Amino acid sequence: MRHLSALLLSGSLVCSAQTWQQLPDFPGTARDDASAFTVGGKIYVGTGREVGFGLTNDWYCYDPATSSWSAIASLPAIARQYCSAFALGGKGYLVGGSVNGMASAEVWAYDPLVDSWEAQVPLPEGMSASTAFVIDEAAHLVTGNLSNDLPSTWHLRYTVDQGVWSMETYIPGNFIRLAASFSHGGSGYVAGGADVVQSDQDDMWRYNPSNGAWDAVAPLPAGRSRGDAIEVADGGVFIGGNSTATVPTGYHDDVWHYIALLDQWEAYPAFPPGPRGGAVIATLDGSIYYGTGSNTVDRYNDWWKLEMPVSVPEVPVHGSLTLGPVPADDRLTIRPSAIMDGTVQVFDTYGRILYSERMRGAEHVIPTEEWSEGTYLVTLRSAAATHTKRFTIHH
Repeated sequence: MRHLSALLLSGSLVCSAQTWQQLPDFPGTARDDASAFTVGGKIYVGTGREVGFGLTNDWYCYDPATSSWSAIASLPAIARQYCSAFALGGKGYLVGGSVNGMASAEVWAYDPLVDSWEAQVPLPEGMSASTAFVIDEAAHLVTGNLSNDLPSTWHLRYTVDQGVWSMETYIPGNFIRLAASFSHGGSGYVAGGADVVQSDQDDMWRYNPSNGAWDAVAPLPAGRSRGDAIEVADGGVFIGGNSTATVPTGYHDDVWHYIALLDQWEAYPAFPPGPRGGAVIATLDGSIYYGTGSNTVDRYNDWWKLEMPVSVPEVPVHGSLTLGPVPADDRLTIRPSAIMDGTVQVFDTYGRILYSERMRGAEHVIPTEEWSEGTYLVTLRSAAATHTKRFTIHH
């Protein structure tokens, strides 16, 4: 068996891929349909429906530097769920939501410097179960229930300096609620959601602010509502969610990574605690933070971190390169289209070199039995050509 070279970063045979780590629990009551935003290197989580089915208005701050939680000022308004949230200009914003079963038009801004909330210009109409993303120095609120309690294709843009909500190009497709969204590369992405008859959607739409157009891009691998999405360096990540046709609870533990450059989704290892939806998600310093939520049976207050790598783009292949088995288990065999004299390297999705060996001949075997499940890139370089392909490991 060939050995791993000294370039393996940890000095051991276990390499880093996508790794979940449990953190101190959210200190409030277990809940789903809460909201979160990130300001000044800290994550703020609050509102939602708790274990006793009551709505909440309490808020807490997570500091990743100390891995600790602290209570902050509660929202000075009636408790609520299904709000949207975003951060702009050093403040966090809480928008709309469901208050006693009615869609709210309220908009609140939280200033962490003074630990206080202030009412803002309201929405033109009550909206709940919407989704929000930030691009072009403005917030965009898309889809969700209106005051008639029916889903929509609404798209509102909010400019903080003017405090103005303006109607923008409606998102195409069905009227939906409980979708997820993220921003990347100056565009906004909206994925999934449920239509008026609770059918879970797999559509994903990309919004270009330069021309106000929505384009269909690669759909989710399956229909989902009540999932959570967040931007990562090369695209986005979608976690969990519900599909009404699935038994026993309808919830899922899937983790899917969207690669914007390739316009495709790939599966990552599942969320360790199991199926989840209606959770909150945030990102800081390349890591994803995810927690709370429900699987219909239970509500949760746990808190997790996913070390989310930055993927290295796959290089177009000159000639052909065959990998097998795919996914790999205890080994990966590389077979170029012709006998080669070159170097084989394996990268994790941070772009770090984990393995480097000389290849001479028609094939090369890399031992992978002690590598973590996840996505990697293998590169074969010779004087004549460079081949790069993506592969996964699943034990």
